Amino acid sequence: MSAQMLPCSIKEFSGTVELIYDCVLEPDRWRLALRKIAELAGCPSSSVGVLDVKSGELHCLYDQGYPQGFWDAYRPYAPRHPLIPVVSMLPIGEVTTIARGPGDEEFFGSLVYREFLQPFGYRDCIRLLGMRTGGRVGYISACRKESDPRFSQREIDLFSLFSKFICRVMQVSDLFDLRSLQAGSLEATLDGLAAAVFLVARDLRVVHMNAAAESRVRKGDALRLVNGRLCLAGAADGHNFAAALAAAIAEEPGMRGSHSIAIPDNNGGGAIATILPLERREPQSLLHPFSAVAAIFVQNPAVVPILPGDAFGKLYGLTGGELRVALKVASGLAPQETAEMLGIGLETVKTHLQHIFQKTGTARQAELVALASRCAGLLNTSSGARRVL
Repeated sequence: MSAQMLPCSIKEFSGTVELIYDCVLEPDRWRLALRKIAELAGCPSSSVGVLDVKSGELHCLYDQGYPQGFWDAYRPYAPRHPLIPVVSMLPIGEVTTIARGPGDEEFFGSLVYREFLQPFGYRDCIRLLGMRTGGRVGYISACRKESDPRFSQREIDLFSLFSKFICRVMQVSDLFDLRSLQAGSLEATLDGLAAAVFLVARDLRVVHMNAAAESRVRKGDALRLVNGRLCLAGAADGHNFAAALAAAIAEEPGMRGSHSIAIPDNNGGGAIATILPLERREPQSLLHPFSAVAAIFVQNPAVVPILPGDAFGKLYGLTGGELRVALKVASGLAPQETAEMLGIGLETVKTHLQHIFQKTGTARQAELVALASRCAGLLNTSSGARRVL
């Protein structure tokens, strides 16, 4: 983009980029960076945070311009925000607005707008997806008041101008420490999972366990820790388990998939461990030896896995609104309950259902539930999973 086409001056551009890069070593400077970006975009309020796309739970890390009590009031409405299904499917660095995302009809008819944003005086939102790690995404967001004009292509171009710098800073910050994006929120998310989750470093040491993983280790019938490293409780196949974990970590980027491993217990049962390599980055910090390079998910095969909504939506070409309805209906809610839960009209739910049935090849709710159940297992074990043992 030439200097003549920039939505801000060269001086403003370079100064804002400098502020963004300062956030790597001084995270508190996010407030200054947010204030500058909001000023250039003509927004009174902006924030940076982490969003759990499955639960809809949002953790605002830094913000500026929002009234006191805003985020506490937002918490019960967060899972219903119409932008969440849109954000979950966006590529890294993409910018979206209400008009480009869920659309005005769905957004202005939602409980999020009518009962939360409108009373606070807000009308429009613009959001940039800066990073994605598992089920969480890092974002930059800004809002405009009811009296302000809607976001236009100029503001989209402005956010896109800073996109690559914001993405780099978020990714580098995530490398520095598991706690760089408020580990409390990440750990709380992991602790909410039924599956046991172990995060391991390059030398195969466990650097974090969620609550379910700690319970499995305490039980000791299938997995245990030896010198900080995860091992099978029984002697059989212990070498294969370590070799599979090392192989998953060592694979070249672009060739990496998940590895599924059978873990027998001492009672004739067992579990399935899925080793998912995390993105490899070159060492840039003294904390690098403590950075996780792989996640191990240990799940009882008798437990039905959760449907990954973003993958299901992409698989069948569902819009954001259709996906929200599909996930609620597939969980067993009736159309009226779905309408009340999402804060939309019953007729809107019925219209979405007609489109969902057409796109998924189903004819009624029972068939959609059955399809979602089958897809849950299929989508959760895809991406090149290989049986190792």
